[in-house]
Amino acid sequence: MPNPHIKYVFRFFISFFILIPALALSETVLPSGEEHNINNEKVNIDDNLKTQYDMGVKLSEAGQYSDAVQYFKRAIVMRPDFVNAHNDLGVAYVEMGMNEDAVQSFKRAIKIKPDFASAYYNLAFLYNSMGRHKEEIASYKSLIKINPLNADTYYNLGVAYGKIGKHDNAIIAYKKVLAIDPEDVDTLYNLGVVYSKSGMDDKAAATFEKVVQINPGAGDAYFNLGINYLNQGDKISAMKVYKTLQKINPPLAEKLLTIIEG
Repeated sequence: MPNPHIKYVFRFFISFFILIPALALSETVLPSGEEHNINNEKVNIDDNLKTQYDMGVKLSEAGQYSDAVQYFKRAIVMRPDFVNAHNDLGVAYVEMGMNEDAVQSFKRAIKIKPDFASAYYNLAFLYNSMGRHKEEIASYKSLIKINPLNADTYYNLGVAYGKIGKHDNAIIAYKKVLAIDPEDVDTLYNLGVVYSKSGMDDKAAATFEKVVQINPGAGDAYFNLGINYLNQGDKISAMKVYKTLQKINPPLAEKLLTIIEG
């Protein structure tokens, strides 16, 4: 039985650096009042904390992550439960390749604010890049508790389940996305892949048919559709797909023809 042209589509709906929040000190109750610095000058604690955090954000945006780390750490020393500083410190660590330190920073942010979605997304992104998909899945499940109607969370959950071979769980996750957006073409494509990998060629073919209806230029979907027709013994339909694929992606069409004639 020929295998489909497996190619999962993965997405994060927020780019990593957008997750560095704009200054949002309102999320954290800050100490008020004044203290004295070493020169016995009055210093407003709130202003000083804001200055440290702002500088960390600016340095991160400039790509000076090592320096940004120092400012975020100072802000955290001044206010240990400053959730945004913990999160942004984690982002800086990721950019420096210090993944384990980043994991701990994101976890501290979550411990302080259990419904802090940005930290969960960053943690899931990091776990994905580290190949730690079971922990990635746990992060998505926490996000679903925070927002049970976010299609992108279910989508990435489906991809993560697929990577560890839990196809039944992946199918459930993708169906959650399609309940929100029935024409989400990436989700339909990945669902077709999972059906194929599970030996459900009839369901896979029906799903890839929907993909090419929505996106007639989807060469990979046509290829997979042809393979699934062939797996069901329908060589005539597979050849029709080949002729269509010739116009879209000739190299992929020739690959399909080789399988059909093989």
